[in-house]
Parts: sequence; structure tokens; C-alpha cells
Amino acid sequence: MRVLIDTIDSFKICSALDNEVFHDFEDCLQEECAVAVSADYITTRNIKDFSISRVPAISPDEFILKYQ
Repeated sequence: MRVLIDTIDSFKICSALDNEVFHDFEDCLQEECAVAVSADYITTRNIKDFSISRVPAISPDEFILKYQ
């Protein structure tokens, strides 16, 4: 398992602001960072908010089952 960390920069902020698909800015920013690092998943308790994400979302329980 790889854990990737990315920084938020002006490009990601502008991309998130321009994104008309997501209704929540913070969710969109998380997706922008996940795309930037080619993440396999976004781990969240709010999977439904990422139904349109380019990076699939999984729950914390799914994450633990997948990587234990």
C-alpha cells in the first residue's frame, strides 16, 4: 500500500473552483489532489458525494478490509 500526500496549490484551487460537476468545493479539492497523485481511491465516510469523481471512493471499513 502506498500513502500519497499532495499539496494544495493555486492550480488545484482554480480547477476546483472551475469544476461545475461537484457541488462541494472541499470534495472537489480532494478529488483534484487525488487525481494529481494518481490515487487508487479516496477514503471517505461520504461515498455518495464522490459518485461523479474521477477517483473512486471507498469507505474506511472497505479500506481496512482491502489492506489488512
